[in-house]
Amino acid sequence: MNSLTELRGRVSAIYASFFFHLFNEEKQLELGKRLVTLLDPRPGSIIFGTHSGTPVEGQRPDPFTKMFCHSPESWTRMWEEQIFKKGQVKVNTVLKELSVVSEGRVLPVWAKTKLYWLVWSVERL
Repeated sequence: MNSLTELRGRVSAIYASFFFHLFNEEKQLELGKRLVTLLDPRPGSIIFGTHSGTPVEGQRPDPFTKMFCHSPESWTRMWEEQIFKKGQVKVNTVLKELSVVSEGRVLPVWAKTKLYWLVWSVERL
């Protein structure tokens, strides 16, 4: 196989973790739309994963780089209103705070920054 074209509409489960947050908000939307082209149109087909998130959407202050992070509400809204139409998918999104403790001590680079993961799934109805 030389391209993903052969997979269009044929994949029932897509694991998409640890890369959405590497893109700006516009590219995250585009990425979501592209993944959906691979998804089987039947109910139960699912895209799921984990990536950096924040309680309030926006640029995350980061010691190394600035990145756009969705909140659970903005992530759900993106999938339900911008990628799909309302009622076409069920979106589950949970925000989990990460521990910045390693070997019993707080990692110095993260001492003043709370980190979060969005754990999510988008299932066709």
